[in-house]
Amino acid sequence: MGIAMGAGGIGGSISGVIADHFGLTATLATLPVIFLLATALFAVVGYPPEKDGAVEG
Repeated sequence: MGIAMGAGGIGGSISGVIADHFGLTATLATLPVIFLLATALFAVVGYPPEKDGAVEG
């Protein structure tokens, strides 16, 4: 959870810099690009292997 909050803070700062230099419209136009990059990174990350027949709980 800490890395998510840190990444959100960094992302907010970067969005602010873009908004200061290029305007709100440019900042909002970058959001779909960021979402596509996040989706691509998520698709590359592998899941840990499942254990056969193991039931946790």
